[in-house]
Amino acid sequence: MAAQQYNIRQSEPHTQSYVILAICFLFSFVVQYFIDYDSPLHYGFKHIDGAWFLMCGKAMMNGLVPYVDFTDSKGPLLWLFNGIGYLIYPRGYEGLYVLFSIYYSFILYFCYKTIRIAINCSRNYALLATFAMSVIYFVWCHDEMRCEDLCQLPLIYSLYRLTLAIKQPRSTASAIAPFLIGIGIGCCIMIKWNQALLLCLIPLSLIVISWKEGTRPLPIIIYTLAGICCTLLPWLVYFLVEGNLDAFIHEYFLNTFRTFEGSNQNFSETAATSLTRLLTSQRCIGLIFVIAPLYVFRGYGWKALLPSLCALCYLVMLTYVGADYYMTGMSSFAIFTMIASICLSQHVIPRLSTTLLVIASILIIGLNAAYAIRYHMNFKYLNDYKNPEFFILNDMIASVPDARIMHFDYYEQGLGLTSRTLPACKYWSVQSGGESFSRQDQLSAITSRKPDFITVQSVEADKIDDDKRLLLERYGYTYIGSMKDYFGLRCNLYAKKEHGITSPLLE
Repeated sequence: MAAQQYNIRQSEPHTQSYVILAICFLFSFVVQYFIDYDSPLHYGFKHIDGAWFLMCGKAMMNGLVPYVDFTDSKGPLLWLFNGIGYLIYPRGYEGLYVLFSIYYSFILYFCYKTIRIAINCSRNYALLATFAMSVIYFVWCHDEMRCEDLCQLPLIYSLYRLTLAIKQPRSTASAIAPFLIGIGIGCCIMIKWNQALLLCLIPLSLIVISWKEGTRPLPIIIYTLAGICCTLLPWLVYFLVEGNLDAFIHEYFLNTFRTFEGSNQNFSETAATSLTRLLTSQRCIGLIFVIAPLYVFRGYGWKALLPSLCALCYLVMLTYVGADYYMTGMSSFAIFTMIASICLSQHVIPRLSTTLLVIASILIIGLNAAYAIRYHMNFKYLNDYKNPEFFILNDMIASVPDARIMHFDYYEQGLGLTSRTLPACKYWSVQSGGESFSRQDQLSAITSRKPDFITVQSVEADKIDDDKRLLLERYGYTYIGSMKDYFGLRCNLYAKKEHGITSPLLE
């Protein structure tokens, strides 16, 4: 089949683009009201990464120095985003709901633009497929908002430009597009650097198209690097002013590598395990994302391979390196699956009326809501899922002004986020695989009595390891209660004796 020449005049007029963006804005706010862990329809417990990131953002907004006074294996832009959410609403996650609703409005908008460029379809069909992307973004391998969500805007914009380049190779001569892609890569570096490495596949694909089609690839390289530099330069200045550049490099890059040292599996064992996970779990849907571009770009020769190869690299890397939620890093590649679905649907329903679009949109929102009600254990108005101990412990922490908290060999659980509680030490919470370099800092914090509150995990309430119990008692900490944590175990809370906290959980 001969490739159809793409006419750039087919793009939306500015006024219609604003209307589409407004529709995406409205849909994003409504669907995330149900599906987003941070929305007002969700309680504050059952957050892990979300609680961690919000505490980092909160610490940053209260003057603590990143990678010196507190740290984690993530980038400062992630904490800045969460810090802004904290400023919007300092007593919970609702500020993040607002930010993510706005953020995903632009993601959905570029989903729509990609669809309109890729195929000849009505606006109603394009909007329907755009709304359907919410099921991929918020349901597939997804629970709470993480770094991977923040990396979707750079990815979908890059896929939009790649789609345009396949349809119209001369579009690679644009200066602003590679510059914006470079900004996206720079942002991903400051959020989660492995996502930035994968995102580099897109400008590489644009370079290949430019080279094969006889245009100069050098400007793409220069403008992309310029975008990266423009993003990183303000952070470099910030680190130099704060004096934490060395700490940033050590914590964000070196210690992140060290978190993988605990694995005893060799490459072949890990690869075999990853392949098994891919074929026997919901990750296998990612294979469809790899294949779909071949159908969408049939007739465009070797260029049809580029988005599929990029998707395959994402799939292999994200399957190999970690948990199911890592897969959400490639969610935007589902846009080609949606485009393929439109191509097939138009044979059955040539015209999609506005009435059908509204009905289908409501069903999509309902599907997201049904998933949240069924699987989000902190969804409000479901009595079976309430965690009253969480609120009691939170109130006790809030009774101490400007308290400091530490999680002893344990993960952040979100306790204290509704008050002015801040991290007690650099490694106030222990990331997976980080025990070797965080333990001494935590022991030092206990012996110097920096934390006002300390949490410890156990199987049963108040049944922590004897060595930890004796250490806490020796330095003047007393048990005041426990709650069920994210993993179904017990989160035990200890407080300084001098605070004189009377716990209703012990009555």
